[in-house]
Amino acid sequence: MLWFAKFVALSLLISFMVLACAQKGEEIRWAGSVKEALAAAEDSQRHLLVDVYTQTCKWCKALEDTTFSDSSVVDFSRQFIWAKVDARADTQAARDFQVFGYPTILLLDPSGQEVDRIVGYLRPEPFMAQIRDYLAGKGTMAALQKQVGEDSTKVQLLFLLGEKHHQRGQWDHSLSLFEKVVRLDPQNREGFSDDALSSQGDALRRLERTDEAVVRFKQIADRYPESELAEEAPLEIGYTYQRAERKQEAVAAYQAFLRRYPGHQYEEWIKGQLEKLADKPEE
Repeated sequence: MLWFAKFVALSLLISFMVLACAQKGEEIRWAGSVKEALAAAEDSQRHLLVDVYTQTCKWCKALEDTTFSDSSVVDFSRQFIWAKVDARADTQAARDFQVFGYPTILLLDPSGQEVDRIVGYLRPEPFMAQIRDYLAGKGTMAALQKQVGEDSTKVQLLFLLGEKHHQRGQWDHSLSLFEKVVRLDPQNREGFSDDALSSQGDALRRLERTDEAVVRFKQIADRYPESELAEEAPLEIGYTYQRAERKQEAVAAYQAFLRRYPGHQYEEWIKGQLEKLADKPEE
């Protein structure tokens, strides 16, 4: 899914919430390690929440400073055992948990088996609501698999299950499900086909299938020009070429976007990428 569109609005929201949470009372009690947390969860028969983060992740810091500092979340936290994993310092744990985006909050049962996960930033109330739903068996990967097994023609269910596989780096499964979404709803009447193409592009980019990824992003703009994702699709194309170290194509894509949208809110970000590319020697 494209991340550019929500960047500015979410930044403003986070700034507001940091101020709102400036005065802290009690805090979440974090275990010293995942191993310690797993043992405590088994002994107490409580579920475990594992925050997988990186030091440079803005949304990880936002989650810490706002959601995890909220008094209602602190009260809520007493039902669980909590642990942190710095994915850059403990790369093996991140691989074991199949985490590919940050922050990721894993909900594990007392035996250490994953119930499901939250990927990305959520405010306090949505965060707690999502955990409650997972505990009730709502919206989990297992629940979605059952629902899709009963009716494989529901576009929303296919998309949501595709996202679950995508979050776990199960790219082939996610690509297949997203392809079904687009095939069942080529006109995007249910509003998931544009997102499905975007997620396909991201999966293909991670698989280093650059040209196929670029095709998916182009299809968003060509097929669904009214979609909110259509404008940022060229940025995804530039970033895809940049990740593949195809410098000339990346520069061309970024520059074309700047010419088409002068003064765009992401202009400074694009210029920063162009500076990085300018410093990179030709292959």
